[in-house]
Amino acid sequence: MNKKHIATTIGVVFLTTGVIGGIISGINAMPSLMSKYDEVQSKFNENEVLYDGELNISKLSVELPVSHIEIRHHNKNNVLVERTGNKDISNITINNENNELIISEESKRVKKDAKNVDDIVQQIIDEIYTYDMSTIVIYLPKETDIDVKTINGYLNVEKDVVSDTLNFETNNGNISLDPSLSFKNLNIKSNLDVYLSTSEMYGIENIKVESYSVNIHDGSTVYEDSIIPNKVEIYTLNSDYYNNISIDTNLPIAKNLTINSNSNVRLDLPILKYKFNFNINTLSGISYENSDYDKYVGTPLEKYFNEDNEDTTKREFIGVMNESLLEKSDEYVINIESDSVTFE
Repeated sequence: MNKKHIATTIGVVFLTTGVIGGIISGINAMPSLMSKYDEVQSKFNENEVLYDGELNISKLSVELPVSHIEIRHHNKNNVLVERTGNKDISNITINNENNELIISEESKRVKKDAKNVDDIVQQIIDEIYTYDMSTIVIYLPKETDIDVKTINGYLNVEKDVVSDTLNFETNNGNISLDPSLSFKNLNIKSNLDVYLSTSEMYGIENIKVESYSVNIHDGSTVYEDSIIPNKVEIYTLNSDYYNNISIDTNLPIAKNLTINSNSNVRLDLPILKYKFNFNINTLSGISYENSDYDKYVGTPLEKYFNEDNEDTTKREFIGVMNESLLEKSDEYVINIESDSVTFE
């Protein structure tokens, strides 16, 4: 935590306690504040062991309205659960029921009016560490199905974690997957945006994403032995806001890709190199942005990205866009139902 953040937080507390009284109290509180900050920072950096024992579990269920979560592989036979960061903002409960490890969280934070210097000090400390939150780290020794729910917290799954199915549901948290992971099923549901890279997706057989907005992009290098997903399904949730799906990759993201969106789908795909078989149905039409038109000159795709293209008002497209690849055996099927589609 830097001094700029502390100063900003003090200013916020001053506004909530009264500017004049806040300044006077703040001056008196500074020595106590710095002492308290050092004490909390030291505690913040410690690991707290929440559970350490041998368990024969086949499923992990986690619901964390406050904390972040990291899942790691454990070379030992026991399940280990630790907490890092702020340990005073919530209570963690751990139960084992029918081979299912259940981890839940209840927030302890209650906003109180500051009545004296000590209250101001505690309020400032609480505000500082609200941003850092806490992280629950779970070490799993063997294959375990994983079900995680968060509000703002992220989910980070590290290498060597073995699972058949991973479910992640969040309001606006992010998910990060090590490129070496190999799951059968990945299901993500978010009330905000979902960002995934090809390196995270490769190696997972089936992926389903439900969100207001989805962005798929090239990440780190995809492992040579990584298997392309067999099926990827993307659905945008109904919203009063503008939803968008954007796929900008140098690799196909699935053998079978299904997109259902009530808004725009933007595609920047390697259609010069790979055989994509499209079945596109839109309400408003299909357009082609020719900002990178030069790369299509002299190819079967030139007619689409030419500014004189008369097909830009069409609402459907069925077939292989790059006709020079028709004889290729490997093809990637893309089915889209949306308001509009833009090829880039």
